[in-house]
Formats: sequence, C-alpha cells, structure tokens
Amino acid sequence: MKKIIVVLLCVICIGLSGQLFAQPDCSKLPSKHVPPLAVNDLAGIIDQNVQQSLEKQLCDYFNQTTIALVVVTVTSLNGQDIESYTQDLFDCWGPGGKNNAGIIFLISLKDRKVRIHTGYGIEGTLTDAACKKVISDITPLLTKGDYSSGTAKCVNEILAITGPQSWEQRMEAEKIRKEEREKMLAQSKDTVIFVSVILVLTVIIFFGVRMLLRKIKVSKLRQGIKQGIKEQEKEIQNAHKLINELKNDYEKAPSWARNEANEHMNSANNNLEIAERLLVDAQSLIIENINMADDRLIEARSLIDKAEYNFSKTNESLRQKIVTLSKKAPVVAQDAKNVLLKNIEHTQILISQGYLFNEFLIRQAELNISLKKNMEHLGDIEYAPVICRESEIIMRKSDEIIKAIDKTVQMQKEIDSNLTGKIKQATELHKKSNDLEKILNSYKEKYPKNVWRETANAFSILKEASTPEKLNSLLDSVAELNSMKNQRFSLAAKNYTDLTEMIDSTKLIYSKISEIQNLQERSRKNYNAKYSETESMVVKALNKIKDSDVSSRTKSAAKNSSVLLSKIKIEAEACLVDWLSLVNELDTIYQQAEDAYNQAENEIEKAEKERKKEAKKKAKERESSYYASSNYSSTNSDSGGLSGGFGGFGGGMSGGGGASGGF
Repeated sequence: MKKIIVVLLCVICIGLSGQLFAQPDCSKLPSKHVPPLAVNDLAGIIDQNVQQSLEKQLCDYFNQTTIALVVVTVTSLNGQDIESYTQDLFDCWGPGGKNNAGIIFLISLKDRKVRIHTGYGIEGTLTDAACKKVISDITPLLTKGDYSSGTAKCVNEILAITGPQSWEQRMEAEKIRKEEREKMLAQSKDTVIFVSVILVLTVIIFFGVRMLLRKIKVSKLRQGIKQGIKEQEKEIQNAHKLINELKNDYEKAPSWARNEANEHMNSANNNLEIAERLLVDAQSLIIENINMADDRLIEARSLIDKAEYNFSKTNESLRQKIVTLSKKAPVVAQDAKNVLLKNIEHTQILISQGYLFNEFLIRQAELNISLKKNMEHLGDIEYAPVICRESEIIMRKSDEIIKAIDKTVQMQKEIDSNLTGKIKQATELHKKSNDLEKILNSYKEKYPKNVWRETANAFSILKEASTPEKLNSLLDSVAELNSMKNQRFSLAAKNYTDLTEMIDSTKLIYSKISEIQNLQERSRKNYNAKYSETESMVVKALNKIKDSDVSSRTKSAAKNSSVLLSKIKIEAEACLVDWLSLVNELDTIYQQAEDAYNQAENEIEKAEKERKKEAKKKAKERESSYYASSNYSSTNSDSGGLSGGFGGFGGGMSGGGGASGGF
C-alpha cells in the first residue's frame, strides 16, 4: 500500500513539474531580429529616428551595465492576456543573460495594452511599484497616439531607476549591503531580546495592576451594594409604617376618599413587597454575580420610588381633593339652583303668553326636585362628589330645555313674519315660468338634448309644484299649523323650510336657463377662431412628425389629433350643435397636438445629438488608431537602417515581475 502511495505522489509531482516548467510555443511568437536589436518595432509605430537613438542608447547601456532593456511593439496579442504573452516572449527571447538582468517593455497596438516585464536579477532594483509608476507617467502620451515619445520616456525613466553602475559594481555594493545587514541583524537580536524582556515585564505588571484595580473596584461595588440594600430595607420599613398611619387617618374619612386611599396604599404595598424580594435576591447574588446583584438593587429602587408616589397621592393630593370638594359642593349646588329658577321663570312667562310648554315646565320641575334632594346633604363631605356631579348635570339639562324652547319660539315668529313674503316670491317666480318655458323650447330647436334636457326636467318639476293653487294651500296649511291655536310648530317649520328650498331651487334653475343661451352664443362666436388656431397646431404637428427620428407613439398622437379635429368639423355642420362642448374639445385637441409637436421636436434634437456624438467618437478613433503596415514582413526583414549587434540576449529568466496598463 505504501509503495502505491509513493508511486502516485511521484506521478503527481512529475505532472505538476511538467506544467510548471513547460516551455512556451515560440513558433507562435515573433522571432528575434537577426541580427539582434534592442528596439523591435514589429507594429511599425515608432519614428525611425527615435528607434536609432534608442537602439544606440540601450546598446551602450547594456555594454556599460549588462542590463538588457528590450523594447517590443506588436500589432496584437493574438487573444492572450498581456502578462502571459510577455512572459512567453521573455522565455523565448531570454533577455538579460546569466545575470537575469533583463527587461521587456511591450506595447500591443490593437489591444491598447502596455507592460514592463522584469527578470529575476533586476526585480530588486526595478520593483513592481516602480514599473507601475512609469506606466502611469507614459499612459497620456500613448493615449494620444504618440508612441515614439511614450517609448522614449519609458526607457529614460527605467534607466534612471536602474542607474549607470556596472554589474560588478552592483554585486560589490550588494555584498557590502548584505554584510551590513548581517551586522545590524546581530545587533538587533540583542536589542530584540532586551526589548522582549522589557515588554514581558511590562505586560506582567500591566495585567497585575489591572487585576488588582479590578479587585478593588469589585470590592467597592460589593460594599456599595451591601450599603444600598441596608438603606433600601430601612426605607421600606419606614414606608410600611407611614402606610399604616395613613390607614388609621382615613378610617374617619368619607367612604369615597377611603376607597381611593386604599387603592393607592394597596398599590404601594405591592411595590414594596416586590422590592423586598429583589433585595433578598441581591443579597444572595453579591458573591456569585455582582452585576446581577446591582441590577436587582436598581429595580428595587424604582419600585420604592413608585410606592412613594402612591403615598404622596394619598397623603397630599387626596387630602387636597377632600378640602376642595367640601368647598365646591355648596357653590355648584347654588349655581344649579339659580339656573333652574331662572329657566323655570322664563318657561312660565312663555306659557303665560299662550305657548303650550307645560311639558317643558314639568321637566324643569323634576330637575328642581332632584337638586333639592342633593342639597339636603350639603355639609356632609360623604356626598360632596355626588352633589358636584349631579348639580352640573342638572344645570346642563335645564339649559338644553331652554334652548329648545327659545328655538321653537324664534322659528314660530319667523314663520309668522315671512310666510306671506315667501308665498309672494314663489308666485312671482311662477309667473315668469311661461316666458322661461318658451326660451327652453327655443333651445330644443337650436341645441342637442344634452344641452337643455336636465334643466328642462328640473324646471318642469318646480313649475308643477309652484302653481297658485298649491302655493295658497301651502300658505293656509303652514299658517294654521303655526298658529297659537294649533301650535304644531315642528310640522309648520318643516313645510316652511320646504317652501324656502323650492324658491331657492327655482331661482337657480331660472339662472341656468339664461346662462345656457349666453354660454352657447359666446362659444359659437369663438368657434371659428378657436378652430383655426387648433387646425394650425395640428398641421404643425403633422409636418413635424414626418421626420424619421420621431417615434411611432408620437406620430400616432399627432395623427389622432387630426382625426379628432375632422370629427369636430363634421359636428359643427350639424343642425343642432353644442358649441360650448365643441370649443372645450378644441382646447383638448390643441393641447394634444402641441404635446405631440414638442415631443417630436425633443426626439429629433436627441437623435441629432446622438449622431453628432457618434461622429465625434468615430473621428476620435480614426485619429488615435494606427494600423500595422501591410508590408510588415518586408519592413522588418532588415534592421530599418539599424546596425545589429545588441548582446542583451542569452537565456535570462523572469518570475513574472513588473506591471501592466491600458491606454
């Protein structure tokens, strides 16, 4: 079994190593120029003079420092991401030689991507952060399409970072730095040990002091809780004593006051009993859970305060209430007596004038009897609340009786004074009905039913109800009902009110009959101008929607306004025309056409803006886009006037360091 596991592990390791160290397919990547070049403008985007200058600069730099910076431009990454593409290119070209001090600066034109890729030997000098900063600096130039300046700026910034020292100087400096680091490390070990000891001692002292302070705090809290329990127990004892004293005080108080006092004291007792149980719990929890003990003490404090509030209501508020009611009862009873006597006298005066208000007088007398019974107990504090309450009820009921009497008398007098005048008004209105009926009949020849039908029906009903015979009969009926002989004042008032409402309705209908003529005539005169105005707006909207940018919904709205306008024209040529309705409909059509016109104008303007925006976008793309030359292979078959001889290739390796960007 162990052998099988070992074999499986070996197979897995071999497979992983094959994946980790798999070589890229270099045939799918651009080949190194022959002879080798530092600047490989495979996309043809760098000015030839700039190429020559950079080539010389990079060759000289390599000869001085053995750091190989290679510039590569390609038309496309062939679907790869720029990181893996550059890594494969690095593995195939091998810039940097045995020192692995190679750098590739890659631009992909169509993908609009850029990357600085570093070898193992140069990663410590040209860090990923530094690469990212260089890319950020050159991106504005690449975005504008100035690839020559962008490349030159990138090369100069990289060389400024890597510096002019030779590789031997760098190695010697690195050796010195390493020795210094080791020396400092040895010194720092002693310092770390010393600081660690100090820190440990500090932590021990800190937590020791903290624990001591906590114990002191808990001890103080425990003492405080114990003291609080004692104080609250004493308060509860005192409260029970006060409650017992109050019970004795209220033994001689009126029953209603005694009952109210008992309610308050029972509530106080309940709160005190619960508080006592909480204090017992707090005492038992002091050692086990001091926080819970403190909570119990706080709850007990709240209940004791509630008990004290109940006590104060009994001891102060209720005592004050007894005094107040004992003083108030005779005053309120006397007020009620005065009101009753005044109202009885007023009722008797009306009865002496012939009004049959004996029933009201009897009710006032019953109220007076009730008041006298209550007043028999004046001076007895036991009845004080009842006397105050009943006296106020008696006063209110007595005043309500008087208000009903006075309203009846006032209405009776009003009917007597105005009945004849009301009948006269109704008669005069009826006389006008024949003339108004002729006007209504003329409307039937000019306008459709919807104009006059409702008004004509109401007019017919009112005319029938206001004939001289019916008005005279109503006059006799109301006068008889309202007479002192019959005194059927309620029914008389109802008939009188019906008469008044009929007169008001008749006036309103007559006004509407005249208004119909005025409205229709004004509308007929305004029709032609309104139609012409609406027609112009409809035509304007129809012309606007011919534009191809207008939506079908807006076109439909404009066309619908045209259809509605045609219907209006047909209706205006009919025999019977509701001119008011036509003018109102023209207003609606005008608004619909205007909305369609404005919407069409907005849609055209929006479409035009979109076209301009798209045109600008395409122009910008044409301006900023460069395409690889059709004779790419022939252009790059030689060195473009550059002499070969860049010695920066020799199998350098990269761990994928560097940075990427877009432009």
